[in-house]
Amino acid sequence: MSKCFCCTLPNGKVAVIHLAPGQDETLALAKTMFELTRPTTPAGRAEHFDPANPAHRRGPQVRQMDDADLPADRSVRDAWEEHPGGVRVNVVKAGEIRARR
Repeated sequence: MSKCFCCTLPNGKVAVIHLAPGQDETLALAKTMFELTRPTTPAGRAEHFDPANPAHRRGPQVRQMDDADLPADRSVRDAWEEHPGGVRVNVVKAGEIRARR
């Protein structure tokens, strides 16, 4: 099984993060979460990750899980939701997504 990290972003979407082998997990996760949650304003886009800045290490809670804990159907990833046992598909959201296609 391959390990991954998962969290719910401020916009409600589930982020699944796979790190490259040999990376410092703490630093890599902090940088990834900073990039995923920084503002999309011009000032936010201009800001770069600074590992010494404690504010850049804040973000959604990230938890480790196995790839097997992720749904096999990736066609409705926007309908994924975190649950204690892993990630599940919200069938109502999935139906809405499929209806828009």
